[in-house]
Amino acid sequence: MTRWTIVSMARGGEDAAARLALEELCKAYWYPLYGFARRKGLSPMDAEDAVQAFFLKLLEQDSFDRADREKGRLRSFLLGALSNFLAQRWRNENAAKRGGGMKHLRIDQAWAEERLVEDSSEGDGLEEFDREWAYALIERVFERMRSFHASRGREAVFEKLKGCLMGDGAYGDEADLAVEMGLSGAGVRSAVFQMRQRFRRYVEEEIRDTVGSEADLRDELAHLCRVLADHRG
Repeated sequence: MTRWTIVSMARGGEDAAARLALEELCKAYWYPLYGFARRKGLSPMDAEDAVQAFFLKLLEQDSFDRADREKGRLRSFLLGALSNFLAQRWRNENAAKRGGGMKHLRIDQAWAEERLVEDSSEGDGLEEFDREWAYALIERVFERMRSFHASRGREAVFEKLKGCLMGDGAYGDEADLAVEMGLSGAGVRSAVFQMRQRFRRYVEEEIRDTVGSEADLRDELAHLCRVLADHRG
């Protein structure tokens, strides 16, 4: 199920499928939204309430009707919608709903606050949102990679070689890895090549689910790569 399929299911829905779809959406993207709200000056508790209420309001007002995969990127839609939501003083509009229907969605406030401390950069929150979105996407891809290898009894191989997927692509001494993994040097190189190919495919699949066209996919991939490169630099 794609992210845009989830958005479509969540449009004004009261049934179980729509609620589950919204929960999946929130699980995937809550942290970039939470971080954006915190950088706009909300307290941790208010930021948590804001994200919960934000998704609830999107459902109640059928705001997802404006989220058409042919009109752009889900990242941009959610950021714009949250910005408008915060500007409209969500506290007054949603205070009565705190503890309501969205509270079953788990937001790990303690983890989020630790992560925010690690990145204490100052700004308007837009660059940080894009970076956190990119990292959330990469984390999802890593989980897919881990699950794929685990299902084939090769999780240890993934853990040994996952360093080849990010940063400078280094994965350690090939000869030592070959001994540890019971492979030849050629076997290690083959495993690295296959992992990189799968990683690239999973990244493109995750992005494709949040954009409207192949051209958007290329632009979004280039943008998120720049965001990550700038942060590492």
